[in-house]
Amino acid sequence: MADRIQSFFSGATGFLGKPLVEKLLRAAPDIGQITLLIRSKRDGSGNSISSQERFEREVLSSGAFDLLREQWGRTFAQQIRSKLSVVNGDISMDRLGLSDEDYTRLTQSITLVINSAAVVVFDERLDAALNLNTLATERIATFANDCRDAALVHVSTAYVNGQNPDLAPEALIPTDATAPAGWKGPRLPDDLDGEIAELMGRCREVETASREPLQAERFARDAKRNADERSTPEQQREVVRERWVREQLIQIGMERAKSRGWHDTYTYTKAMGERRLGAHRGDLPVVIVRPSIIESSLNEPEPGWIDGYRMADPIIVSFAKGRVDDFPAKREIVIDIIPVDHVVNAMLAAAAIHRREDGLKVFHVSTGNRNPLSFQALYDSTRRHFIADPMLDKSGRPISMVEWTFPELKTFHRRIRWGKMFPLAVAQRLLTLLPSAKTRRRLRYRLATLQNAVERLYYYTVIYEPYIRHTYLFDTAHTEQLFASLTEEEREAWSFDVGEIDWTKYVESVHIPGLKRNVLKMDQSRLRQRIAEDELLDERAPDDDTV
Repeated sequence: MADRIQSFFSGATGFLGKPLVEKLLRAAPDIGQITLLIRSKRDGSGNSISSQERFEREVLSSGAFDLLREQWGRTFAQQIRSKLSVVNGDISMDRLGLSDEDYTRLTQSITLVINSAAVVVFDERLDAALNLNTLATERIATFANDCRDAALVHVSTAYVNGQNPDLAPEALIPTDATAPAGWKGPRLPDDLDGEIAELMGRCREVETASREPLQAERFARDAKRNADERSTPEQQREVVRERWVREQLIQIGMERAKSRGWHDTYTYTKAMGERRLGAHRGDLPVVIVRPSIIESSLNEPEPGWIDGYRMADPIIVSFAKGRVDDFPAKREIVIDIIPVDHVVNAMLAAAAIHRREDGLKVFHVSTGNRNPLSFQALYDSTRRHFIADPMLDKSGRPISMVEWTFPELKTFHRRIRWGKMFPLAVAQRLLTLLPSAKTRRRLRYRLATLQNAVERLYYYTVIYEPYIRHTYLFDTAHTEQLFASLTEEEREAWSFDVGEIDWTKYVESVHIPGLKRNVLKMDQSRLRQRIAEDELLDERAPDDDTV
């Protein structure tokens, strides 16, 4: 029997991420055209970066395409040009920010739309999260409906299920009126449009309040206390104002999300986005894919491929560097990690198999229910790896691995505040007594680095508290049925069977080496050699004239 997934993508188009594009180009060689919607932006100097430039810098340069470069050799650039096209657009705008010409052309040719764009910061400012995670789904559904014969794959998150203590079903989150009997999970308000309008109104009120004369005076005083000779008083005041607005909008979003039964603004706005998509899809075939915590690939495009830090990685690296001597997770909780290639394969299989169905179907792509990984097991594997291959400190000595006691959260925060934050604050004050300006600058940099690391650790334990203190499990019946429906050939080429994951091997021999290669940028030829921390992370103090 022919590979139905490969056959389906011969001629399909869509908006795809790096590993998604790479998989299609490599595994579906007869694919027609892939169109990437990429927003142009400005760099730190204010210079405009076009969509095409962003594609070449941020997508095509990725190590995700190394295998294709090797396979295609000299024809790589030519094949990329023939298979991929880039259009300038923005899902936060009407008609996706497309020109009339591009909108018409794309709606006449596209047969599959894949939306994986989102604001993934857990405590993002509310207006940004609403715009991209909630309101954008209606814009994308409108575009897909304007296409001649398209289907839509929408990437959400398993954690839209919020504080649900039961096995979360593969279904849209119910509203107050539609929640089934015995439902223990969160509920969306019946009047979702009213909820969104109210929240957007509160965002506008904060913006208006920030420009009132009394607030402007406060901002000016704060700016004066922290004056920076490199900017004007007006610029400094605007920085303070924007920071205040951001803090207010974060607080409003987090408070509303938690009051409704969600952990954070991200998951709440994503849940509203799903429900809004369901309300505006018409008869558009829709697949919602809900991955759990996406981490490095198990197999493709290479074992351990990863692009930047994911959720668990800052803690893993900080532990290896000796900067985290304990952590307030519960040993027995399930940390639901899913390799990125499993998510990609499940998305493409769901799109191909359910393309002709008119309904909306939800798929959880997660491991906790079938092949759970406990936090204790993750910690044990991480510790074993760095005992066998430790990082080195600045003197070239191996950094020893301490044993965590997994304290309660309140105990851990008390230790952080009095054992780390307070001494660093005292040290900052004592710096002013030093006679040498050069020594002060160097020590200020070192203390600022340590203070930043401590504050980030404190932040992680606050924002990730629901995920490190509680187990949340997700029903994967639809996903398992999907995999069971594949032929043997398809299962091998597009695998997302979580039962194949050996967690000890994955953490010790796949994920952490992948972090070293792709994030810490260790030289491939020296991966098994011990390299000093400074060389790995490039945390040396800058020259004096740049401090």
